[in-house]
Amino acid sequence: MRTVWVVPALLAAAALGVSTGRSAPAPDGAWLAYGNDTQVTSYTPAPAFTSKVKGFKLAWLATLDGGVMASPLAAPVAGQGLVVFAATAKGSVYAVKPNGTVLWQRALGTVVADGNCGTYGINSTGAIDTKRGLLYVVGATGTLHALNLADGSEASGWPVRVLTRTRSEYVWGGLRLLGDRLYVPVASYCDAPNRRGVPAEGRLFAYDVSSPGTAPASFDPVPGPNNLGGIWGWGGVAASLAGDALYTGVGNAEPDIDNAYSDSMVELTPDLSEVVASDRPESAMPGQDTDLGAAPVLFRPQNCPALLAANAKSGELLVWRQQSLGRGPSARIPLSDGVSAFVGAPSWSPRTQMLYDSGVTQLEAGERLVGTMALKANAKCGFIPKWFVAAGTGAQPQPLVAGDLVATTGGFGGDFVVVRAATGVVVWRFDTQAATVAPLIEAGGLLIGGDMSGRLYAFRPH
Repeated sequence: MRTVWVVPALLAAAALGVSTGRSAPAPDGAWLAYGNDTQVTSYTPAPAFTSKVKGFKLAWLATLDGGVMASPLAAPVAGQGLVVFAATAKGSVYAVKPNGTVLWQRALGTVVADGNCGTYGINSTGAIDTKRGLLYVVGATGTLHALNLADGSEASGWPVRVLTRTRSEYVWGGLRLLGDRLYVPVASYCDAPNRRGVPAEGRLFAYDVSSPGTAPASFDPVPGPNNLGGIWGWGGVAASLAGDALYTGVGNAEPDIDNAYSDSMVELTPDLSEVVASDRPESAMPGQDTDLGAAPVLFRPQNCPALLAANAKSGELLVWRQQSLGRGPSARIPLSDGVSAFVGAPSWSPRTQMLYDSGVTQLEAGERLVGTMALKANAKCGFIPKWFVAAGTGAQPQPLVAGDLVATTGGFGGDFVVVRAATGVVVWRFDTQAATVAPLIEAGGLLIGGDMSGRLYAFRPH
């Protein structure tokens, strides 16, 4: 049993209302990409996840060949019902039927990275294309696949090669499908150069999925070759509600030059041809790593301009106005002590008008606690802490906001935890006995998540 701490003085009932700053939810029973919508809010209305839920029961359990770091995905498949798709650190992609049995499995390979960085499979979250019935996924072998949802077979014209230096360059961030454009962010394994001493080259690609043989558009955050500047965030890129702007965070470069977009939040045109605006915030914590190794979340509180928020590795939650990114953050909220990299992302609920962020650190009676905090948007478009629940240790992924509930993982400390979105009161806790670094999702009324032992779980509320 791990410590749970709720700040009583900060408890508040939810302020109801619908935000105009998010896309429509995915089709019923679907979770198509990291964060659910193109604004990466990780919000779903989830009609079954009400304030009356008392807990969750295991619906099914599947055992995969490796740990789960990428977000699970889900979509209805003809003749099968809701199918859950999960990728593993052993380089496999699984499709799991509604009874928990494996519909199909594809082994896409692993790579031993240079610089003693370890062996890698798939940590990037794929993207589901419902129009074409495909799952796009890329792993350590640097090849972008388009797998048929029904049987895992490769679609015509695929796969395509994204990376050639597969021992030093890697795709961590989630893939994002916007119309016919598929965005693929590139970083490195652990900043280590290859065996010739050459660093990786961070960049962002945009592939035309209607013509997979066409060379992709690209954006290089730090001009010139072999200078890192990777896009690391679990969510990859976020798109404005109108689909006319992309936002992404960029990590450290080598050398770290001021006239590039290292350690910056960047706004791009969807074709990647133009940087519309950027901001490189200075850390309020001297000596801390300032890179934006996190994907942004786009949202709009009631009576406020459209905003975006991202965690900075130094431990701050940064909030910008979407239309004036270059002016710098409108809010800087210290949430983490930076001991563990603050590289998750906040989630947004239009129902409660709150941001929820994990990997937050607090001190209670001299004890360092790690967990999830809720921050309420106020009348001045700022944010006020409302509650904190401690659960787990280390880096933690984006929380899930499902109906009236928030579901989080314990990161390196393991476990799944569900709390009431308005108050932070714990509803349910499940001991996974292994680290939980992939986010939870909701699809078809089920709570779905994986752990680093290779277990994939589906729970039903009761």
